[in-house]
Amino acid sequence: MSLKSIALTVFMLSQSIWAQVSFTGADYTQNFDSMGSSGTTAPAAWSFYGQLGGGNSTWSDVTGIPASAVGGGTVGASLTASTTFTSSSDSSGWNYALPASPTDRALGTAPTTGQGVVLQLALTNNTGSAISTIRIGYDICRFTAATNQLPGYWLFYSTDNGTTWTNASALNPTSTTVPNTVGVTTIPLTLITLSSPWTNGSQLRLRWVDDNASETSPDQIYGLDNVTFGVATGQPPIVSLTSPSVASAYVAGNPIPLVANASDTDGSVSKVEFFQSSTKLGEDTSAPFEFTWSGAAVGTYSVTAKATDNHGNTTTSGPVTVYVNASSGSGSLSRGPYLQKAAGNRITICWRSSQAIVGRVRFGTSQASLTSSVDEPAATTDHEIDLTGLTANTTYFYSIGSATDTL
Repeated sequence: MSLKSIALTVFMLSQSIWAQVSFTGADYTQNFDSMGSSGTTAPAAWSFYGQLGGGNSTWSDVTGIPASAVGGGTVGASLTASTTFTSSSDSSGWNYALPASPTDRALGTAPTTGQGVVLQLALTNNTGSAISTIRIGYDICRFTAATNQLPGYWLFYSTDNGTTWTNASALNPTSTTVPNTVGVTTIPLTLITLSSPWTNGSQLRLRWVDDNASETSPDQIYGLDNVTFGVATGQPPIVSLTSPSVASAYVAGNPIPLVANASDTDGSVSKVEFFQSSTKLGEDTSAPFEFTWSGAAVGTYSVTAKATDNHGNTTTSGPVTVYVNASSGSGSLSRGPYLQKAAGNRITICWRSSQAIVGRVRFGTSQASLTSSVDEPAATTDHEIDLTGLTANTTYFYSIGSATDTL
């Protein structure tokens, strides 16, 4: 081996050792204030990668940021310290702060020319065992009000030294969570189940990717701040839906109130999200946890609530079926009515309606006076209601329908 190749090997090894931090199980935190107002070097284990190739239209709302495209790039040797946000670079990261708070630093990006740039954190697992789930949260500082096609940072991770990358899709920002205004978006501590275990002694690489929007540079400029990284800890929260009730029926166009009870035995609940199947409807960050679902089309839906605590642990409630009908009432009669299970002082009345409703049977001993009624516990299209406590050898009259109509 030549002296030149030996020197190159030593340099690569020393660079690899410098570019990572030992993780022993306690939370790793970084607020970047150690960079100071003029620092040009990122904290240990952090680095900037630019020149990923492509152009400003490579990534879009349709394509998103593909995991196959985020692993390359050229490492930037230094940062540019600034409290102004008018310049862009595909080869250098930034040490940003607002003029009003110059000591509150953030590691920033302002891509141009290529498809995007990357901020990378490298951690070595020295806990003594493999890790399958990580817990991470951070702030996205919005330093300008310009538009960005894919707002905020998309987070990716690699457990095989950068050979393959996986998107932490639960943290992907949107124009709602990262609006084109000056401010801060807090990504709360969230549990991420790794696609493959992070084995003891190996490195985990995390990459925050900022796309280069199709608008003229600089597009909206971001900084990363207040990063917290750890593993799962504590007990998960408890959550249940209290509204809507089981198998409720609503009319299309009417608002549907979603309400959840949530608590945590060893901490606090940081947010409750409401879902229709896998589609997020909205969230609330303080009790009472509620959200109004508007614009639901006619159909049958499964609604859940997902609570997240201050440790990033999550619990999802049991599903509640919600029916959205085209109009109020029962619709039309599809089958029946017919009588079943007649025995002494009881009988069962069955029928089928064209739309799901909470069925009601009205009955009495006079056709003109159906003064008694029995309701079903939940909305359905196939109805079965038991009438009990009847008097033997007595003629009864009845009608079927709902609380608002009679079929």
